[in-house]
Amino acid sequence: MSSLFGRPELLCVLLALHYALLSAAVTPTAPGPGDVFKAGGDCVIQWDVDETGSCKNLSIDLMSGPNNKMVVVTNVAQGLHGCNSSVSPYTWTCPEVDPYSAIYFYQFSLGGDSTASQWTTRFTIASASGDSDSPEQAQQPDGKDIPWGNGHLSNDNATSSVASSTDTPHDSVSDSPTASATGMIRCHVFSIMIV
Repeated sequence: MSSLFGRPELLCVLLALHYALLSAAVTPTAPGPGDVFKAGGDCVIQWDVDETGSCKNLSIDLMSGPNNKMVVVTNVAQGLHGCNSSVSPYTWTCPEVDPYSAIYFYQFSLGGDSTASQWTTRFTIASASGDSDSPEQAQQPDGKDIPWGNGHLSNDNATSSVASSTDTPHDSVSDSPTASATGMIRCHVFSIMIV
């Protein structure tokens, strides 16, 4: 490994390839802003697949909360073969939640690895009659204009588990890894097309 630090460009390429392989397998496409699903009705989730990827253990979680402290509302599916195009779109029954609002999104994880998660944008789960409230917060804690709120299952009195604070929804961008004074290198990961 120390030989890689002597060749920072090689390390950057390897990191970029690793990231591209992890993130290319499943790309969420729906739901999105403006989509409304009624509790008790069908919730439809869709993603594009890289059928050459390794995504046989796909988990999907319904989430809420701010980008920097996401909360799992409930698990939607586990162990899906996410690279099988016949699995997407995936339909499940929308749960009763509190509040009914445009604060929900899905997190896609492969093999339980939340560091390579992908997210949909926020969408609304409304009451069975179609009623919903505005999100309780208009901006993220960092000031970005992405409304949010904390939601939970309406019949759930227990606290939902908190996702890792290092998780970052696709609404934001991260340059990883970062530099430090200890000899680490900084590389910016760009899109790479592998043929």
